[in-house]
Amino acid sequence: MKFSQLLAVPVPAFLPKALRKEIEALNQRIERHRGYRENVKEAIAKAQNSDPLAVDAVDEISVRQTQSLVAQHLQEELQIREAIGEILPKFYEALSEEVQQAFERAEAAKAAIRKQLVALGYHDVPNHILDPHKIQQGWILAHPSVRAAADEHQSLRSQSAGRDLLTANERAANEVRRQLAEMRRQALAGLPA
Repeated sequence: MKFSQLLAVPVPAFLPKALRKEIEALNQRIERHRGYRENVKEAIAKAQNSDPLAVDAVDEISVRQTQSLVAQHLQEELQIREAIGEILPKFYEALSEEVQQAFERAEAAKAAIRKQLVALGYHDVPNHILDPHKIQQGWILAHPSVRAAADEHQSLRSQSAGRDLLTANERAANEVRRQLAEMRRQALAGLPA
């Protein structure tokens, strides 16, 4: 049995307080599930590594208990993945709003530096006008406060563009559904007709 990787949802500071609490509660649930997963892995390893000639290794009850444990684990993981699937659109919506605010902060930083350069005596004229005292765009873009704001905007924008967490979660949820269906099929195949 191969288990998918179950990662915690990021909790950046810009998220609304209610959403942050919801994600933190879900992340605690994920941590508990990871501990439960270790117990399931141990039970599977014990069943797989036992002596096939020993009486308890072929005991139908212990096999069914291990199957039941794995099925419960997968059902809980599917519930967690569905909860993640409900939270991630809210996360990406808040991230999108933060990207817009970061863009506005970057533009405000550019405007503030431009204003400071005008106060120092430089001319704020369009690029196509030849003026030895005009403000050069590179001066503004090279300023540390503008660079920091632009870097923050770019970082947030790259996080929001892919929606990789949503895609990976849906793919893993589909794999868990497939595993549960296969376990059900195998269990039903062993029953008398």
